Amino acid sequence: MFHIKKDKRARKSAELVVNAFDECLKSHDFENMTITELCNASTISRATFYRLFDDLEDVAAYKCELFAEEFSEAFKQCSIEEMQAAFFSEWMKNVELLKLIVRLRRTDIIYNCHRSHLDQVKEKMELLGIEDEITDYHLAMLTYILVGALTVWCDHDCRETPEELVASTKKSIADIGVFFDGRLSSVRLQSGRQK
Repeated sequence: MFHIKKDKRARKSAELVVNAFDECLKSHDFENMTITELCNASTISRATFYRLFDDLEDVAAYKCELFAEEFSEAFKQCSIEEMQAAFFSEWMKNVELLKLIVRLRRTDIIYNCHRSHLDQVKEKMELLGIEDEITDYHLAMLTYILVGALTVWCDHDCRETPEELVASTKKSIADIGVFFDGRLSSVRLQSGRQK
């Protein structure tokens, strides 16, 4: 996990690392990047790197956290209906980071970042009267669903627009509802009897 303190010096060093990380990714794959190369490109020492990050994946996680903080502010302006499209749209603008995280099979990074920035969503749910003992379940599932949709979007070569992704997500949630409320079982039983 990254260990960036709130002081200016640590944040400046982390910023140098993130900028160098982006530059190094332009010239070769993440899998071929080394910490030494990143330190040379960012002009920080290895000791400083390890004071801030445990490994290269932590740099990607920190970039994700910065990104989540940034558009967490933008969410304040969105209605609950607009939030899904805004979530997808913002990630589509950061497609290279998204593809890297998906390729590394570390979508938990995205999940954890967004789970720590769900206050606006929770407030909007409360305004809609969705305020009960299972709100945390709603938020966790919503986050997993959105991260899962982004993962599939990457698997589909990033073809869909944010609006198409929202529509697919809504349909998937409705279909999953059928599965969980038991209607799917009765549909299968009925179709099995007809054969």
